[in-house]
Amino acid sequence: MNIPTTLLLKIGFLAVKFSNFKPAELIFISLKNIESENAAGSIGLASIAMSKGNMEEAIEYLDEIAFSKVTNAHEAKKLLLIASMLHGDQEQAGKIHHSLAIEKEETLDDARILEAEEFFSQN
Repeated sequence: MNIPTTLLLKIGFLAVKFSNFKPAELIFISLKNIESENAAGSIGLASIAMSKGNMEEAIEYLDEIAFSKVTNAHEAKKLLLIASMLHGDQEQAGKIHHSLAIEKEETLDDARILEAEEFFSQN
């Protein structure tokens, strides 16, 4: 990602943090269209959905891209794991966790999962 893209991404996530979803959505849709080889736009859109408590929508944004070969797909897969758990789909969460383990990269530890659950339960 180039500097303007990285800056837009930071602004988008800052907007989500302060519940300014409309400008964040515009940023993430633009990033998704401009950088289709990067999962960052989809991750941002999923973050908005999760902040609103809509895990099904978040899963829709992440499901396909998390298992692709695009940049940040692994991060999308981690967020998909959290969204699936919060949605109560333990079977899907198990499959995602297994996929992360196969990739031989660190999966989310219990503290990060609890932190995410706490964050989304407050919104």
